[in-house]
Amino acid sequence: MSKINIFISSTCKDLHQDRLVLKSKIENLGHNVILSESFTFPIDPSKNTIDNCIDIVRNEADIFILIIKDNYGNIVPRTGRSVTHMELQTAQDKGIPIYTFTHSETLRQKVLLEGQLNEGSEFLKVCKFIDEVRQERSLWNFEYNGVEDILNTIKTQLSILMKHSLSVRNKVDAIDKKWIFPHISPEAYRLLVYKEKNYVERFFFQVMKDEMERHVDLKLDYKYSHLLNAGYTQKSLREFARWIKDIFDEIAFFFRSEIKLEEEFFDSYKKDDSDFRQLYHVAKRFANRYADILELGIHLKSEYVYPEYASIQGRITGMVDNAISQLENMPQSALDAIDKNVKDEIASKSEISASMDFPSIIDVSDEEMEEIFREIKQIAEQIKARAKE
Repeated sequence: MSKINIFISSTCKDLHQDRLVLKSKIENLGHNVILSESFTFPIDPSKNTIDNCIDIVRNEADIFILIIKDNYGNIVPRTGRSVTHMELQTAQDKGIPIYTFTHSETLRQKVLLEGQLNEGSEFLKVCKFIDEVRQERSLWNFEYNGVEDILNTIKTQLSILMKHSLSVRNKVDAIDKKWIFPHISPEAYRLLVYKEKNYVERFFFQVMKDEMERHVDLKLDYKYSHLLNAGYTQKSLREFARWIKDIFDEIAFFFRSEIKLEEEFFDSYKKDDSDFRQLYHVAKRFANRYADILELGIHLKSEYVYPEYASIQGRITGMVDNAISQLENMPQSALDAIDKNVKDEIASKSEISASMDFPSIIDVSDEEMEEIFREIKQIAEQIKARAKE
């Protein structure tokens, strides 16, 4: 079985010996340590030094250790950041465990020299880097005096990480995987395992988003007017008017059924773990309605009408465009709202229904309908008048 890869990130000039000692001691614990100066560092000869370091963090690292002392490192022109800083950002993007350490003397000098450093000085860059690390909520920065401090902290944190991993394993084993695995995305599954704040609501909207994305081919057909079946030209005023009415009836049916589903489901919804299959089912039904609206939009675009009727057809197509856009944005908007509320520490278990905001296409008034039909009659009269000339 392969060992855990622990990537040690720091400037080499001032920490070379500490890096070598730490590598030896961590490897004695049974883990694999990745150091850029080691002959075992897996390089790609076709890439430069910076890209090799970033790629190793992205593709090989399981755990990331950052050590900050007196040097920030050389700036990479394309990013304005040092290689060490870029490695940290890559580890954050990857989502692996990160442990950061700052030397106690560096922290002491930072306090003493605050406000006295020239802009652009090396130590000011170090101070700004420390501030960024310490202000990042997802990172924990440990103070250290020597390599033994780092090693002892890593030993403790690896034990905590192992305990957490066993807990996650037990949670995974408790989930009904027979129906979960074939249907939901890794992100939705992660929500079920970790059960972070408002994870039930997050799960619902994540499934809705994932299921909508499954209809990407249908969306592209609609976007690029890729019509699978040729339409036909409306032949008479009565036929065109009936077609318009059928379109409105179909739109109203879609959204009435969604509102009924929303009301009936959320009235009886019990926010406990036994309802995840029901949550999945309802979220998928919402996504299926999104596909229905796409199909309706394709049908609208495929229908060839007299040029005189094109403006009315365009108006209705615009209404469907608006509905599609709002439906597409709804899941991510809800997830963003939940994230914001959680960060503001005002999240509540009632957010599911509060986040639902159905497109206003359902609210087409009788007056608007009458206006459209008046326009149809006016066009028909114009056509008849021209025919008599």
